[in-house]
Amino acid sequence: MMIQQVRKSFLSLLLFFSIPIYAQQSLGLEWAVSMGGTSHDIGYSITTDALGNVYTTGSFYGTVDFDPGMGTLNITSAGGDDIFIQKLDPNGNLIWAKSMGGDW
Repeated sequence: MMIQQVRKSFLSLLLFFSIPIYAQQSLGLEWAVSMGGTSHDIGYSITTDALGNVYTTGSFYGTVDFDPGMGTLNITSAGGDDIFIQKLDPNGNLIWAKSMGGDW
């Protein structure tokens, strides 16, 4: 139950922050993607660079597939909640994702 709420919250935040970014460039939503895992994953921030690449940050626990497309990029937390940064191209395709963390 908690996992579903976290996933819904993450997707809602992703959509909430992506709409103003792309509304500045056009009048409609250009794309939306989702990603997540089997446990705790939360998005904290979304931004773009001058080339239109999208960066997302957040935290996760367990294993998360960071590729929103047909591919797979599973990253497993090193312990506790780990942080992540992810880079998507202007079309929402994964370029890379990195994580950092461990047991304290």
